[in-house]
Amino acid sequence: MAKPPRHAWVGGVGMTSFRRPTRRSLSELGREACVDALRGGGLMPESVQGAYCGSAVGAGLQGGDGIG
Repeated sequence: MAKPPRHAWVGGVGMTSFRRPTRRSLSELGREACVDALRGGGLMPESVQGAYCGSAVGAGLQGGDGIG
């Protein structure tokens, strides 16, 4: 028997401003985006059950290769 659908909500969205080359790590950039999303959504960190992020240029920012 199929499980009932689960619901998801977008509580906030964050984005970081970046330049290439950057001295900031991907962790620092990600942290900034997460804090921005929490503030934008009026959320406290403990109320979040999951978070997702993506980057098309992450590897390039750190001197690696990416698919693009």
